[in-house]
Amino acid sequence: MNLFNLILEDENIFTARRQALNERKIVLTEISQNNELLANARRYLLAGKIDFEDFRDTKKEHNQITHGLTRD
Repeated sequence: MNLFNLILEDENIFTARRQALNERKIVLTEISQNNELLANARRYLLAGKIDFEDFRDTKKEHNQITHGLTRD
């Protein structure tokens, strides 16, 4: 391989790595936001602002979203 091809290959690897890190950051942010939503729902349940069925539905949705994000 000549030097130009090696430079292009390194740049492609760097770009792919940067893209993967950005995607990971987005997923971790979404998981964090979903965890905060569930924590708020738990606080509302304990304060009597929502009933158990609403909390259960919120938790079920949270688990589905989080499972989908971590599976990808």
